[in-house]
Amino acid sequence: MLTAALPPLRLSCSRSLRTAVADLLRQAQERGRAEETLRCLVAAALGAAAADATSGPLADPLRIGDTAIHVSAAQGDALIARCRTDVGAGLRPLVIAPGDGAIIARGLAGYAGLGDRIDVFEAAELIATRIYIPAGLTAAGRRAALARLVKRYHRISQASLDGGRGRRIALVR
Repeated sequence: MLTAALPPLRLSCSRSLRTAVADLLRQAQERGRAEETLRCLVAAALGAAAADATSGPLADPLRIGDTAIHVSAAQGDALIARCRTDVGAGLRPLVIAPGDGAIIARGLAGYAGLGDRIDVFEAAELIATRIYIPAGLTAAGRRAALARLVKRYHRISQASLDGGRGRRIALVR
């Protein structure tokens, strides 16, 4: 049986970047695609591992230099245990989580005695910052940076296990 293709996720150019990205992640959550969308979007925003990702799914954690980047829509003891393993291996764990998940991850890290060893960033703010910096703080620059982000995202998402189904992004005004 054929199923109808899902409409693309919408990324609004008229809203603040942080709000637009947070809304995009909310849409992905509603489709049950939060984790995959977040991981591909962060990789696209970092500009890292895009070449590696075109040949298969993104690694978890994504490793860049001595940093183990854990992109997670679900925070819990298992995430902190992986970060503890990273610290033991001489790596610097970085957790990127959406919304209140970043607050939860910081709390869990502190409770585990790792609060000063694990960096935690809120996903929408990190992605928005990665757009603002190369954009030169102009409207035209932001639109161009968003278009580059979406293009990298699609390349990375397409290489994932499911070919990016249900995770296409459309820029809207």
